[in-house]
Amino acid sequence: EEAVLRHGSLPYLIRFNPRRPNLLLTSDTSAVVRVWDWTTGEVVHSFRNPHAVRGVGWRPDGEILACACSDGAARLWDLAGAEPVAVLRGHESEAVRVDFSNEGAVLVSKGWDGKTCFWDVLNQKELFTMPSPASVLNFCENARKIALATEPGKLAFFELADPCGYRVLRANSADDHLFNCDFTSDGRWL
Repeated sequence: EEAVLRHGSLPYLIRFNPRRPNLLLTSDTSAVVRVWDWTTGEVVHSFRNPHAVRGVGWRPDGEILACACSDGAARLWDLAGAEPVAVLRGHESEAVRVDFSNEGAVLVSKGWDGKTCFWDVLNQKELFTMPSPASVLNFCENARKIALATEPGKLAFFELADPCGYRVLRANSADDHLFNCDFTSDGRWL
């Protein structure tokens, strides 16, 4: 037995820091997530979100963590900060999973609303959202590829482009509908 963490509740999710292997991030479906030094069993940081948290994840540099919150938002925290550095709102119900791309430029959040949202972390903007009924969501370790359940029994694999210059286009009202679109011949403009 290396160490004992006196968590006080059953952890929902546990994630090791990718750069500092002695640090461990835990959630327990309460509003508080904790960063532990598991070698000492001590809490070194705790982050109080305004709503319950299920999913948590580290940016690959180990300095930013993401929380999937029951208000549908993904909150990003600097490891040394007291306030969130970003609140990304895109889900209509509870966000339950978050994961960063390998270089940390893209965050993906999954919600119980059946949607997966892709976020430009640097600009704190939604890149796009797509329906995905299942919870399968994993980035390839050495590439900008992600596996995502798109419908029951089916997985899709996507390769992400650099998020710089992309943005979500939405109708002005619920009455507006998009029926068609086209790309320029060079593929640069929609």
